[in-house]
Amino acid sequence: VQGKNHPSLWEYSHINIFLAYRMFYKGVSVNPDLPLPRAPREVVVPQQKPKDMREYANQEASRRSSVNGDDAKDVKITANPEERRAMLKEVRDHLDLLRDFAGVIPQEQLDERKKLLFRALPPVPPVSFKRRRYSKPEEGSPVPKLTAPDEMMKDSVVREAHGDEEMEVDIIKQEFVSEETATN
Repeated sequence: VQGKNHPSLWEYSHINIFLAYRMFYKGVSVNPDLPLPRAPREVVVPQQKPKDMREYANQEASRRSSVNGDDAKDVKITANPEERRAMLKEVRDHLDLLRDFAGVIPQEQLDERKKLLFRALPPVPPVSFKRRRYSKPEEGSPVPKLTAPDEMMKDSVVREAHGDEEMEVDIIKQEFVSEETATN
């Protein structure tokens, strides 16, 4: 900044490019006294997977059918919701039984059976996110009345579109027109 008084070395504290230049260069060449780069902490990378690692963290073990997964496309969804509910109830009952055997059967076997049960669950039925199309009202059918929240919403939309002043003018015009029609 030429022509203005400013403290010495002001550029180095306010303009990042000057600061980077001052840190890494001495004159026009790279500063030879720069320390070698090193990580803030040493990162240890294990050579093998830990033995107590959970199975479902593996890619192969985590292949479960999901709503949008490839497995869900292969499974035919039962058309009868009663069959689906019965299957869900059966899985829930079996899980309750496994919970009762928690101290008797080894935990690995319980986990394996639970995994098999969760894989046996029926897929989630597909949900249609398409908008519903409503048929046009027939001629001569009564116009549906707006509820109080609909009226408030309509007023707020008009207020946003026209502004409060124009809204007041519109309301006065409507009242005047309704009074004229009432007297005629």
